[in-house]
Amino acid sequence: MEFVVDGSADFLAEYLTSEGIHEDVVTKIVDNRITCSLFLDLRKEDLKVLATVIGDRIALRKILEKARKCKEQPASQQGSVATVVQPVRPQTLQANSASSSDWHNTFAIPDLNRFSPHIQSAINNGIITGRAKREIYQVLRTYITAFTLYPTPEQYTTICRNLIEKYQILGDTDGPSKYTTWKMGLRNSFKNIRRGLKNNQLADDDEPPPKRRRVYYGDNEENVTQEEHDRAVKKLKDAFNGQGKKKGNQFSKVKRWMDITRQRRNQWIQEDPSPTLSEIFNEFPHLRTIRCLRREFKVLASLDDVSAVIENWIDWGQKIMKFAEIESTTRPVIKKLIRSLPECEDLFNPDDAKDMICMEILLKLIYLRGPKKGFLLYFTESTETDIDQEILELDQSEPFILVTGKPGTETSQFFICCESEIILESKSLRNAIVDLMSSYYVFDISYPKLISGILIFLQHHVFCLADEQAVPPAVKTLLANLQKL
Repeated sequence: MEFVVDGSADFLAEYLTSEGIHEDVVTKIVDNRITCSLFLDLRKEDLKVLATVIGDRIALRKILEKARKCKEQPASQQGSVATVVQPVRPQTLQANSASSSDWHNTFAIPDLNRFSPHIQSAINNGIITGRAKREIYQVLRTYITAFTLYPTPEQYTTICRNLIEKYQILGDTDGPSKYTTWKMGLRNSFKNIRRGLKNNQLADDDEPPPKRRRVYYGDNEENVTQEEHDRAVKKLKDAFNGQGKKKGNQFSKVKRWMDITRQRRNQWIQEDPSPTLSEIFNEFPHLRTIRCLRREFKVLASLDDVSAVIENWIDWGQKIMKFAEIESTTRPVIKKLIRSLPECEDLFNPDDAKDMICMEILLKLIYLRGPKKGFLLYFTESTETDIDQEILELDQSEPFILVTGKPGTETSQFFICCESEIILESKSLRNAIVDLMSSYYVFDISYPKLISGILIFLQHHVFCLADEQAVPPAVKTLLANLQKL
């Protein structure tokens, strides 16, 4: 496989894997959004961060030196460095230019022979690995960028739906539709490649839509010095404490400082031993606000908007309730929960009450008798002065949702707790689910083993964030039953 100077982060990951680089190193490179062009600029200090094992670091340095030598050669002498050649735009669409909004309606999904032998074998055998998916995204992206670097949601939907219609074996088996994860993956693939491009590399017809705001991700993060990082940390503390200058939009400045500190902050949080939440909040107090916490989660997980997550929860909730009606004939506990549904309609916020019942049923479906230790939801009737003591006695260090008052009433409240303290308050149970997952991601907390099943279900199927975690048998069984509905 040849190295591509202007290749994307996904391409670089594939190339390094083919060269024998360890998976842990490749994962760090992808997480830091390092494209092929940025890879050539890596310094010795960067290699120490990316490859902590000496053998991996030496192998990575040899590949880097090889790529740099090939880049310096004249084009006629280059053997191992290739340049991405974009496909020619069909003449029927060239006349309308790349800004034509209906090009996706005539977009042809590439034939099987346009893919690599690895992809052809995967499709023929029905075994679609993560590597195969990345290659498919890369091929689609290469064809789509002949028209635009900024596909619309409608265009993503049409292309992914047509992809599944042509290659049915690629269809999702655990999503609200057959192409949901493909749509999100392709969208994230475009986001990653756009982050690696500089403004002068974008063609005139590839400018983003005028109403779309460009997100600032810091001074290329890996180029931020320790001094710049420390200065940004100080400004964040001053802004949180109401000190410093208050001219202009303060949150826009906070976003910029959070972007500048992101790389070093995440490395610090992931250190062993990891810092406590109190230490994290002391350095970065804005992470205790929903606005900043969710923004960091969206960046880390490459999410565009949490509204799509809430829609997924509603879709899965309907399936869960249908299956619960079937199970209620043999399981009295679930039958009792379903009987309480009519009472929700008369409450102040019926959605909260229904979501709470749905979440309780989901817990019962995955854990027949409830988890032996640990919990995702905890109900209390304690007064405000007694809650802190009760949380302390619970002795659960991982994040969970604390519910006070009867769900759906005006007095009900939802809190995210972690390390024996309340870290923030959510407006509803749906928002609390988003904030709960945000806490696990941003603070780099492992799922508690005994309740990992429901968290993996939420991550994979509600948030559509798949990874290599093993899916517990109880979750697989539940998914198989829900797909039959």
